Amino acid sequence: MERVRIIRIGAIGGAVGMVSGILIHSIALAIAVAILAGAFSFFIKTKSGIIPLFVYFCIGGLVLGSVRMMFLHVPTLPVSSFKEVSGFISEYPDLRGDVVRYTVSASCFDGTCFPKASRILVESQVYPLYSYGDVVRVSGKPHIVSRSSDTYDAYLQSLDISASMQFAKVYKEGDGKGNVVTRKLFALRDVFSHTIADALPEPESGLLKGMLLGEKHALGKKLEDDFKRAGLSHIVVLSGYNLMLVFALFFSCSKFITLRFAPVLSFVGVALFVVLSGGEPAALRAAGMIALISLALFLRHSKSASHSLALTVIGFSLWDPLVASSVSFMLSALATYGMVEWEPIITPFLNKKLPWLGRISDVVSETLSAQIIVSPLILYIAGTISPFSIMSNILVIPLIPCAMVLGLIASLFSFLVTPLSLVSLPALIVLKYIVYVAHLFAQLPLIPIPVTAFIVWALSIFFVFYPLYRKKETPHA
Repeated sequence: MERVRIIRIGAIGGAVGMVSGILIHSIALAIAVAILAGAFSFFIKTKSGIIPLFVYFCIGGLVLGSVRMMFLHVPTLPVSSFKEVSGFISEYPDLRGDVVRYTVSASCFDGTCFPKASRILVESQVYPLYSYGDVVRVSGKPHIVSRSSDTYDAYLQSLDISASMQFAKVYKEGDGKGNVVTRKLFALRDVFSHTIADALPEPESGLLKGMLLGEKHALGKKLEDDFKRAGLSHIVVLSGYNLMLVFALFFSCSKFITLRFAPVLSFVGVALFVVLSGGEPAALRAAGMIALISLALFLRHSKSASHSLALTVIGFSLWDPLVASSVSFMLSALATYGMVEWEPIITPFLNKKLPWLGRISDVVSETLSAQIIVSPLILYIAGTISPFSIMSNILVIPLIPCAMVLGLIASLFSFLVTPLSLVSLPALIVLKYIVYVAHLFAQLPLIPIPVTAFIVWALSIFFVFYPLYRKKETPHA
């Protein structure tokens, strides 16, 4: 077996095992699974030795991921209880209907200040609305995060939050704190949010804000419920998955201009989305993965892209296992892997079976490559599957990158010249179509079919392993 293929299979096996060990979160169970996997691989006889090699590296990653979870950092407070904290707002405010969530970097508790700040999640009324960098004083009843099996505590812990305060009272005492670059990016994000509202009417502008800026609740309660019932709620947020779809669209279109520099142009397009989103952590992580893929494709080493991605996943998992176990991170990693490993499989199939697609076959194959491999995780998140939700995704997913790119163009031109309805019209048509599909399928009766963890894991292993097992590999264009 060639050296590159050994590294590729080993890195991917290690990444799969590492994430699995983090999700299992039990060293005893991880060791038991590792022993069973080792026994299974002992009886497998293959000429290439791919399956045993993959399993051995997966075992190592499984145990290492579980051990890493044993040394997980738990956010702590310098005091056991408090009624009032002072600090500054360290994240972009999260609007949720008639309430807003602030992440406050607090260093003073009940008038006593400490050298190290702690992150406090504060939920308060929307008005008056404060911004990143504002110095605030918060009073209320706290909930202290502890190492436990409580779902809410695990969620707060994943955000490095030490405590939360609901129904809190927030008073502004100053401004100008925080990182200057971050403050400028968030100011740009606010301007861009206003240009979207100027370029498009509601609810289309709310949908576009969710896709481009990660404003999860910009749709409004009713339409947000429609998207949930239609099985489309995963498209209404800016995630690594959405950015990978945009990269696929840019890459396919850029190849008609310049094949050599298509990866560079595609990454520049994605970087623009990340900047306008205000540098969201999920978008930054996805951009890092896309940068690696772009570099590999630019250097014409497409075979190294998959193990570069795998090593990135392993690095993230070792540095912060809670980030590696987040849904957004897994979606972006899987979508990236799908584009690298499944696109060479799907493209020849489409060219042979659907020759009438012509030049758009690249766009279709890139989108399908990402969609196929993330589908088990999306099913797991939903918990159930409905024939109607499958159909709604088929009708909508291929248009997501177009909606994001056309929406970006409409917003930027609206910022330069207002109004510019002809530029906004293509984005408006696509977004109206997505809203219509969500509303239509939300009216249909739910036919929930439970999705078991076994089915999800089986599909995931197949989608990851199958491209490695194929004897013939079609090089990436």
